Amino acid sequence: MRRLFVPASIVLLSFAGAVPAVAGGNANFVLGPRSVGGHDFWRSEGHQSAAGVIVDFGKENWPIHIALADIDSTSGSDNFHAAVSERALGVMKVWEFQSAVRPYLGAGVALVRGSFTTETSTGDLVQDDSTVGYCFDGGVFWRTGRRFNIGFGARLMTGTGLEIQGVDGDADYHQYHILAGFGWPRREKP
Repeated sequence: MRRLFVPASIVLLSFAGAVPAVAGGNANFVLGPRSVGGHDFWRSEGHQSAAGVIVDFGKENWPIHIALADIDSTSGSDNFHAAVSERALGVMKVWEFQSAVRPYLGAGVALVRGSFTTETSTGDLVQDDSTVGYCFDGGVFWRTGRRFNIGFGARLMTGTGLEIQGVDGDADYHQYHILAGFGWPRREKP
């Protein structure tokens, strides 16, 4: 899954980095609860803790930015874990008012991996599958100081389909998160 995401990310970041003087964006770390899939497939492991990063960037006059996300979630006990990993590419609109408030909306396509890991005396038994899904997110953050962002948001994944050990399910989810990160270029004081 990362084999496709990493080269695409490098190309896009290289393109945006070619003109750093006029490029702008945000890199925000997210943390929060995620509710994954149907109860029959994920059972009690559908309530997961998510953490990751969402980056958006673009030239100053672009109406929307390119967005990249790398978010993982997990739940489980001492010897059993369930996880969902997401690598997404999309677009994001961040409204930049004269004040510090920055509402945003985004959408994209994601490579998603769902897995169940059982720890045994002979090692870990991992059962997993990968799929493609569609992600949507929105929220608001505040640019405090010249570069620091803090806020909250929500994210939705849909259109996924998994088959693990002959059982059909999905990795569709909704999550709520707090975010903290930084933005560039720095915000000038009014």
